[in-house]
Amino acid sequence: MPRSAPPRGDRFLSEGVSQAAREHAESVAPRESCGVVVHGGYRPQRNAAPDPAQGFRIDDAALISVLSEGLQAVIHSHPHPHPPCPSRRDMEQQIASGVPWAIVPVGEDGRSGDLVWWGPGVPLAPLVGRSYVWGIHDCFSVGRDWYGMHGIDLPDYPREWRWWDRRDGNPDLFERHFRDAGFYAIDAADARVGDALLMQVSTDRISHCGVIAEPGVMLHHPSGSRPCEPARLSRRDPIGRWQPYVRRVVRHAQANIHLSGGLGC
Repeated sequence: MPRSAPPRGDRFLSEGVSQAAREHAESVAPRESCGVVVHGGYRPQRNAAPDPAQGFRIDDAALISVLSEGLQAVIHSHPHPHPPCPSRRDMEQQIASGVPWAIVPVGEDGRSGDLVWWGPGVPLAPLVGRSYVWGIHDCFSVGRDWYGMHGIDLPDYPREWRWWDRRDGNPDLFERHFRDAGFYAIDAADARVGDALLMQVSTDRISHCGVIAEPGVMLHHPSGSRPCEPARLSRRDPIGRWQPYVRRVVRHAQANIHLSGGLGC
């Protein structure tokens, strides 16, 4: 999807937009709905995907039209049994568009739930106590948000749910990207506040990360068996509890500039 200007203000989060998107999602379920936010209002779009029950696509001509007016957000639904979290393709397209996206969850009974937003301009959830939503509130997200709050902007990486269990070409995301995200490996004995811990948990790949938020304490968001788990919260844990799983300690190249003084979260 072509990149558009980011939204100004938070009108895309208005109750009117949410209600209109939910009504649209319910009206077309079990197919996926899709729509856009332009001039602060929701506009439903025709789902031009080959199989609208498994994905969505906005017609090229319609997309060009809304881009010319100033695209503010993209909204689509995930009807049951699809979880209300972004797929890898959703993440790729959101990053490419440069605007926030939302998912409307639609249950088996055809009723919609609250929109799940992510992307630029969306209010930041508290670092501790946020519910697990793959691709939005997971271990990488909480670390990325922590660094962002301390002046270090990390890129986002589209990722498949439980990519670490797959052997179909999905790369080892942590090993592949920690260097191009600006990190370098250090000796664990030299670890300090602001360093990241890369861990191997119940798999043969590095699959989890946390950031040292204060001496001896790690901020992280453990995953479970499902991509969305409201009761699985981000938290601070003693590093010693997770030490057996640590495989790398990495430091960001800008840490000396932005994290001097040992700031916590």
